[in-house]
Amino acid sequence: MYTTCVVHVTHLMRVRGPHQFIDSLTLQFPFFAHSLLFLSISSTSCRHLLTTRSGSSLGCSTGLGRELALAARKRGDLVIVTARKVESLTDLQERGCQVLSLDVTADDATVNEVVAKAHAFYGRIDILINNAGIAPVGAVEEASSEEIQTIFDADVFGLLRVTRAVLPYMREKHSGAVANIGSLAGYAAFPGCGIYAGAKAAVALISQVLRLEAAPLGIEVTVVDLGAFKTKALTKGFVHATTISEYDEVTQGFKQAAALGGVPATDAALGAEALIETFTKPGHCVDRVLPSRLPLGVGYDVIQGILTTGQQELDAWKDFTDPEAFPIQAL
Repeated sequence: MYTTCVVHVTHLMRVRGPHQFIDSLTLQFPFFAHSLLFLSISSTSCRHLLTTRSGSSLGCSTGLGRELALAARKRGDLVIVTARKVESLTDLQERGCQVLSLDVTADDATVNEVVAKAHAFYGRIDILINNAGIAPVGAVEEASSEEIQTIFDADVFGLLRVTRAVLPYMREKHSGAVANIGSLAGYAAFPGCGIYAGAKAAVALISQVLRLEAAPLGIEVTVVDLGAFKTKALTKGFVHATTISEYDEVTQGFKQAAALGGVPATDAALGAEALIETFTKPGHCVDRVLPSRLPLGVGYDVIQGILTTGQQELDAWKDFTDPEAFPIQAL
């Protein structure tokens, strides 16, 4: 038996001049010996991966999305790859991946149509991995309304378009998994990535609510909180069109981290293999339920520190949570 997985990867695009990195993945698997991978969309009941990307130079050819497709194919899984420019996915097609054209920022009808085509390949969608998104670098004040809208349209609204299009197929089979690619930036406040962090935080909370809603329907949902990975995409910074020199010092740390300046990075191929194993559940992942948030790569210590600091802050202001401190006034 085989599992279907869909992965969507979106990468480089331009908005008002600056580069914007979008990396979207969508996986769907029915937990059999082999799976079908669908990048930013979904797939069906055989071995298959689908990747989608917006733009031309970084997408599946160099990023985590491409490594996911390769890892799934190595296992013998089916892979469906989607991209705005499918010619950029020729090498993956030669390796046995199906290719479809998709822009996650398109209207609902267009996204629904592409997902239907993906489903038609094998007749089911098992795992959906949403990894499309724009990763800007800069202070919150530097971001224009247009840039903010563009970022949320790709990182949040695009993800929701694909997810809503895939869920009916999973509900029909009463099985499936949705993996939304998040970030450590969605866990904590890092100066220099406020808009991106806001988008990833929105994805994380929406995913956790969907997890509760979909569990009775046999569908698992998780957020993959990525640490730093060794991909060329990380070295291509998207800086807001407007910059304010007063913020240079406070945002410098994140800008350096985005370019892997002194930050240890996990090998993308190893990370992709770990994710494929997590969702197809062989080996040490057998019978393990997907967590609400899955940290991947460098970041355990960061997350632990965030949780510890949060607990300390909560304890320091515990008196403000005392009902007796704010008695309810009788009407």
